[in-house]
Amino acid sequence: MIKKLLRLPLLLADRRLTVALMGFGAAAMALITWFEATDPSREVPYRLYSSWWFTSLLALVWINLFLNALRPFWWRRRRFPALAMHFGFLLILTGGFFTWKLALRGDLPISEGETRSDFENETPVFHVTRTSPRTGEGKVKETFLPVEKSGNFQPAGYLAALNVFSSFRRYVLDDGTGIEIVRAVESAVMSREVAPDPGGRGPPAVVLLVDSDRSRRISLRDGDRVLLEPAHGSWIEFASVSGPEEEKDAVRRAFGESVEIVTAAGRSIVFPIRIPEDVGKEFTREGYTIRILKYYPDFKLGQEPSPDDPPRNPALRLYVKGPAGEKTLYSFALFAFHGNRLQDGSEVRYRRPETTGPGALAVSTGGGKISVYLSRDEKRSFPAEIKLGSKQYTVKLEKFYPASRYVLRARPDPAGKGPPAFLVRVGSGGTEQWISEGRGEAKSADGAVTVEVTKKFPLGFSLRLNDAVAEFWPASSIPKAYYSLVTITDPGAPRSYDARIETNAPLFHRRFRLYQSGMDRSFPYRWSVFQVTRDPGLPMVTAGFVIMALGLFWFYLGRFVIRPLSRKKALGRLRSHAPERRRTESAEAEK
Repeated sequence: MIKKLLRLPLLLADRRLTVALMGFGAAAMALITWFEATDPSREVPYRLYSSWWFTSLLALVWINLFLNALRPFWWRRRRFPALAMHFGFLLILTGGFFTWKLALRGDLPISEGETRSDFENETPVFHVTRTSPRTGEGKVKETFLPVEKSGNFQPAGYLAALNVFSSFRRYVLDDGTGIEIVRAVESAVMSREVAPDPGGRGPPAVVLLVDSDRSRRISLRDGDRVLLEPAHGSWIEFASVSGPEEEKDAVRRAFGESVEIVTAAGRSIVFPIRIPEDVGKEFTREGYTIRILKYYPDFKLGQEPSPDDPPRNPALRLYVKGPAGEKTLYSFALFAFHGNRLQDGSEVRYRRPETTGPGALAVSTGGGKISVYLSRDEKRSFPAEIKLGSKQYTVKLEKFYPASRYVLRARPDPAGKGPPAFLVRVGSGGTEQWISEGRGEAKSADGAVTVEVTKKFPLGFSLRLNDAVAEFWPASSIPKAYYSLVTITDPGAPRSYDARIETNAPLFHRRFRLYQSGMDRSFPYRWSVFQVTRDPGLPMVTAGFVIMALGLFWFYLGRFVIRPLSRKKALGRLRSHAPERRRTESAEAEK
């Protein structure tokens, strides 16, 4: 076994293996190029180039070339050109590896006159905000961490990228707080659910199991309503009350009619009513007085509906008196924002929930007791068999939370079009939380560290677009050149300076290269799009190509220039010495 292990470097350095690996690599790249040409999706070639089998093939090529270059056979003067080409190719592969692990790419769209200091990265970015743990206010520091869709943090440097034993699922901030990616979903469907609130400050909530043609798990906090059958408007709502009187009010608000006044400050004042019994009556509550002047089952439809027909446009004519004065107005059940505002901006709404279809109300009284209401008078306990619309439902109570909070859940998207999602834990005492781009945030136990997912990554300087210029050939609409005139402002520089960005003449600043990739000069929306790249492996790749070119030039010079000249000189010397040699040979023969 030990002998076989000792022979392994010799086998890996075999030149026949080099030829085979080069052939396999060329065939693989041809296959990937064919996929790229036949499939317009950019994800196909990117996924194949980053696949485990192609990266393993390149790693094996690197190991073979490196071990081959260590053989004494190559360390001779006449073998130096081939050795230089070996090391040049090794540098190209090494630079490609660092590009794969450390590079940033994205787009920066910007309008004329606009100033931007960040760009849209291709991969997700963790935006980490650290605040004071005592007050929870005052931004202390921001950190931006690029993350792969597979759930690994981008390595912080060359040495970290080379360390295959390090875990890229965990990142430690300079204050010692660890951010760990527990799980990742490359394409996810996000849903919001309820969970217990450890602080006990959230509202009550329930988790209901609803069975019909399919089973559904519905999470509802106090006041939430979910549609069960959108075609018929069937719904289920949850309300938390403290006693029998509040329970009656909750049932009336859910199933009965009401007039609601929403003040400019957002305060809601509800007047439960019964129509047509309450027409002509007056109600007073919290500084507002309303009088129901008239009820219209179908407002302005020209005829009274049949008793068997459902109301199509129910409305009330109301007299409303409040802090801002008094007003007579119409309020419509189906058109809440049609002429129903008071002088101070308050809204007067006519609520008629039964117009949205049949529904169920789950009510929690003190002590966590849950009841189900199907109408004003019908009350059932869990599990309840209820018919809403055209379907029969079985509703069961799975969980009840006296205090709840919203959490995000992620599941794989079958269509593969969803954004990546990450299950993140911040700090040792932090809870695991799902976050995705623009949705959710993960916090440490003390609330001092917050992690969100974004696509924005800072440049370290600001860029202002002064002019988007397009030049055309004379008397033609054929473009001659596109370029942008910009102003760069760097906090570390003494003053700003102007620059010009073109497609083949990028701007290089703070390790970022900005290329002109798009433009629209249509008035008044004139903008440019810059492709932004930060490629730490580019210097190595460039040096590798230069060394390979020098090796090829050295090889060509030695094989086709120096060697023929040396042979020619040697042949000339032989020819010049030939007569003298013949005379010497003749003299010796005579003796």
